[in-house]
Amino acid sequence: NPNEWNHAEGLPAVEAELSEPHSAMQDIYGRVYLADKNANAIRRIDTDGTIHTVAGMNMEELPGATTNAGYNGDGPARTRLLDGPQHAYVMPDGSFYVVDTGNRRIRRVDLSGYMTTLITDPVGVERGLWVRRDGQLIYYCTGTYLKYWTPSMGNAPGTVIAFGFGETGNIDVDAAGNILVSDRIKSGVYRIPPGYGGLPVNETQRVAGLGNSSTVSDGSSSNGDLATEIGMEGTRGVACHPLGGFFVATHKGGDVWYVDSGGKARIFVE
Repeated sequence: NPNEWNHAEGLPAVEAELSEPHSAMQDIYGRVYLADKNANAIRRIDTDGTIHTVAGMNMEELPGATTNAGYNGDGPARTRLLDGPQHAYVMPDGSFYVVDTGNRRIRRVDLSGYMTTLITDPVGVERGLWVRRDGQLIYYCTGTYLKYWTPSMGNAPGTVIAFGFGETGNIDVDAAGNILVSDRIKSGVYRIPPGYGGLPVNETQRVAGLGNSSTVSDGSSSNGDLATEIGMEGTRGVACHPLGGFFVATHKGGDVWYVDSGGKARIFVE
């Protein structure tokens, strides 16, 4: 119940009730940021174990309101309304970007705690977000589209790189600059070159999972098999390893796989 959140503000995170958190990401100081989706807020767990709201408003701060979702422009992040945020992408220094899904916006919170809207996309924004360290390039997903954005585009939507996904999950970028996109509906992970040119995604880009909406998770019995021959049910999280390969978290399968640079997969968490 987001209305009772303030009873947990600044207290141990293990005593806090969350409302369907959708992502977790860490800065270089060891602080973990959570997109607390149904509470319409971003929380931060500090290294002392306490939890704090760093973006969004709680219901108790809006007397008489029945929801704390909405949009009220840019300003101090703790006074700005969010609507179903699904991802907080954290930069090493602790500034972060918010996939403000219900508001169809991508927003940035700087080190002073000020929130600015960077992208407004009428098609929508969904889960997947990647930001280059200098902030000059953003990749994001709209559900079925993968797009890129640069500051020269202003607040306009990004340009389509690829389309035709069933339902995008998360994205990451490998050392060669390719974009890895997980597809929850197709139960697959796809590798898209940055210059793909706005074309439909196809099976030649699939690097993990069966790419089939009726996939059933194969589990550890498939350890060592090619990742493209393993059932990874509801592929959602994807993260590249700095030394090569990538991890895949499955939404329905409940597994985390590691896919090595040779394309073979092994269970990392089951």
